[in-house]
Amino acid sequence: MDPIRRRVLTGSLAVGLAGGGLLASRVSFAAGDSGDRRFVFVLLRGALDGLAAVPAVGDPDYMRLRGELDLSGTAGLHRLDELFALHPSLNFLAQQWAERQLAVVHAVATPYRERSHFDAQDVLESGYARPHAAQSGWLNRALAGLPASRGRSAGVALGSNVPLVMRGPVEVASWSPGRLPDLEGDTLQRIAQMYGEDPLLSQRLSEALAADEMAGAGNMGGGAVAGGARAGAQVEGTARAAAGFLARADGPRVAVFETTGWDTHANNPWFRLSYPGRARSRARFGNRSGGRGYPESPGCRCSRSLATRRLRSIHAPSGYARALW
Repeated sequence: MDPIRRRVLTGSLAVGLAGGGLLASRVSFAAGDSGDRRFVFVLLRGALDGLAAVPAVGDPDYMRLRGELDLSGTAGLHRLDELFALHPSLNFLAQQWAERQLAVVHAVATPYRERSHFDAQDVLESGYARPHAAQSGWLNRALAGLPASRGRSAGVALGSNVPLVMRGPVEVASWSPGRLPDLEGDTLQRIAQMYGEDPLLSQRLSEALAADEMAGAGNMGGGAVAGGARAGAQVEGTARAAAGFLARADGPRVAVFETTGWDTHANNPWFRLSYPGRARSRARFGNRSGGRGYPESPGCRCSRSLATRRLRSIHAPSGYARALW
């Protein structure tokens, strides 16, 4: 079965999907005169209700169709335009909207209509119209369109595993923050000497040290935190590490990481960003990328969100992506 082409794959986006044509074309990354663009794809594992995140409070049918999920009278809503508003928990995005650095893509979904979140996420990540149709992800396949660069991985997956969206024929790097205390420099030097006569081990150690340097793992932050605060700190640290990879001239151009806990099966309209780090993570890309930030580009221009006539709660795996140009 052919992969989904020219469709935005996410069912309800928390932030938006920039550069949607990326899903279809092998040359989307290479388009343009520099070939040096950056792209970050963040998977929000769960079933975020897009019309709770960015409610269409200006739609005349909104109150009638949403019923008890209606947010039009909620205190703290930030109006984006005459039609859409931001949930109070997402008001930190208002500045990006005002600066034309945020696009929200509404009322889009994969073709999957069954009840398995696992199968739905497989469709989202593979880019195919049915579950388990491929062992590769659309983003990995798209990496084949990047200009070849000797000695540099095209992409990097941050986390304990490489998600399906980043698996495939194109080799990518992977990085995960260590759970053990950092090694002393003297210890690393002795390990390097021990591995020196083994080409494979020596190469792997060099790659690991280079990855840590790119990610800025020493600046990931620490301290004893618990519960949601710990998860938030992890998200923030991962975002900071992704920026460290992408900011380097010899680093990858595409990064993927994921966060969990985005299910809104119950208490839909009152979902909260319980992890403060999620709210701060976007800023880390700009801060760690040497002030690169999110300059406006044709792929990231703000535009009025797509019409939302399917106003009932949509439960589908969600994700968001940003292009760093």
